[in-house]
Amino acid sequence: MSQGRFLRAFKGLGFVLAAPVLSALVGCADDGLALDAKEEREENTAGSGNEMVLTAIDVGQGDAILVESGDVRVLIDGGPARDTVADYLAAADIDAIDLVVATHAHTDHIGGIPAVLESVEVGTIWYNGQPHDTQAFERFDDAIEASEATYVEPYRGQSKHRGDLRVTSLHPAESASEYAGPLHDHNIVVRVDFMDYNACSAVITGDIEQSGEEEILESGANVEADVLDLGHHGSHTSSSAEWLYAVSPDIAVVQYGEDNPYDHPHSEVVERIEAAGVDLYGTGEHGTVTMSCDTTGTWSVSTEREGEVVPSVAVWVP
Repeated sequence: MSQGRFLRAFKGLGFVLAAPVLSALVGCADDGLALDAKEEREENTAGSGNEMVLTAIDVGQGDAILVESGDVRVLIDGGPARDTVADYLAAADIDAIDLVVATHAHTDHIGGIPAVLESVEVGTIWYNGQPHDTQAFERFDDAIEASEATYVEPYRGQSKHRGDLRVTSLHPAESASEYAGPLHDHNIVVRVDFMDYNACSAVITGDIEQSGEEEILESGANVEADVLDLGHHGSHTSSSAEWLYAVSPDIAVVQYGEDNPYDHPHSEVVERIEAAGVDLYGTGEHGTVTMSCDTTGTWSVSTEREGEVVPSVAVWVP
C-alpha cells in the first residue's frame, strides 16, 4: 500500500480526522488544557471502577501499556511482535478496548496493533497521521482500514473521557499527516487521569525526545503526574532534567528488552531518576509491571519478577 493511500482510505470511509479548531474548545482549569466539551459529554457512558491500573506489558524491546478502570480499557502502543499483546489480552479475557493509541509508526510500537484490532472490539484509535514506508506500517494501515474503529488524529488538548478515565493528548499540536521528518518529532504523548476522584495520573510518552518534551512544556500543559513512562526506552535522547522536574513523578517505568542492542536504558537517565528519589521499574529487569492506584491516591506496584534496573555502561558522546 502506498503512503498516500493511508490518509485517502480513511477520508473515503468517513473516519474522523481531528484538527485544532480553538473556537470549538472550552477551557479546563484542572489541567491547563482546552478540552472538547462535546466529546466529554458523549463519551462518558462507561462503567466506573474503584481503581486505575496501568500495566506495562513485557513485550521485549518495545512499548505497550494497558490502562484499566472498571470496564474501561485504553491500550497505548502494541509492542513489536504480532501476537504478544493480543495473547495477553486474550489470557486476561479482555474482548474490548475503548481507545488504542499508536504513538508513532516504528515497528516496536505498532507491530502488535493489527492483531489487537483483529481480535478485540476497538472503539477508537488515535494516530498522528504520519505515513511510513515499512511492511509493519502497511499492516497497521490495512488493519485500521478493515476495522470498525473510529480513526482520530488528535490535537494537543483533545480529550477522551470514559467512565472514570480521561485521556488527554499533550503532543503533537496537530496532525502530522503532512510531516516528512523523523517519526519521534510528532510522537503522541498522553496524560491519563483517574479523573472523578482527582487521585491518580500518568504521562505516557512513547518515543518522545527532548525537543518534544520542551514543546509540551512551552505549551503550558499541566504534566505533573504520579507515574511517568520514560521516553524512548530510557534513551539519553529523552527524559531531560527539566522534563522530569515538571512531571515530578513518584514512579517511573521504562520499557525495554533485556540485553537489547541499544544499551537501553542509558546510565544518565537512570542516574537522573535515582537522584530524584523516584521509584524505577523496567520491563527488561522486572518483566510485566502492574501499577494500581485507588480512590485515595495510594499506589501499589507488583512485578513479574524481582530485580533492579541496571543502566548501560556504554559511554555516549553527544
